[in-house]
Amino acid sequence: SMMRLPFSAAVLLVFIRKVELTDLQVFLPSEVVVDEGDDATLPCRSITAGQRVKSAQWRRDRQMVLGLNPPHVTDGNDFESRVSIPSDWYQRGDLSLSIKPVQLRDRGVYFCDVDKTERHRSAVRLRVRETVSKSLTSTLKPTLMVSTLTLRVCFIYFYT
Repeated sequence: SMMRLPFSAAVLLVFIRKVELTDLQVFLPSEVVVDEGDDATLPCRSITAGQRVKSAQWRRDRQMVLGLNPPHVTDGNDFESRVSIPSDWYQRGDLSLSIKPVQLRDRGVYFCDVDKTERHRSAVRLRVRETVSKSLTSTLKPTLMVSTLTLRVCFIYFYT
């Protein structure tokens, strides 16, 4: 014999089961590595060409990077018009995010959420390598200053 539950308890169990399934989603991000100052393209091919999209959003650290509410595209505040998606995204089925130029602070995990007939999420980790010229300059400056100081001290010592 099957135990009968009141209607509200059955609805609650279904709701809890749905929440559990949603919370258990695991995303293994693909990875894009670029040098600081270069352009980056983060792939998001969650749709097929010509497929209707209700909305789409790129996020990083729970903040919006770019939002698409066809036909409108909105940039997130922290990206100062440096982000875009292909203008022909609908024909190509490509919502890849371009960041031009990449800054060190752009690194992190980005999520592409697409709402079509069902919701789809993909993830990309952006790694940004610091440019060599900046790191060399910061390590060479103290050495050059010390060398100059040493030369001056020697010069004064020998000619006084």
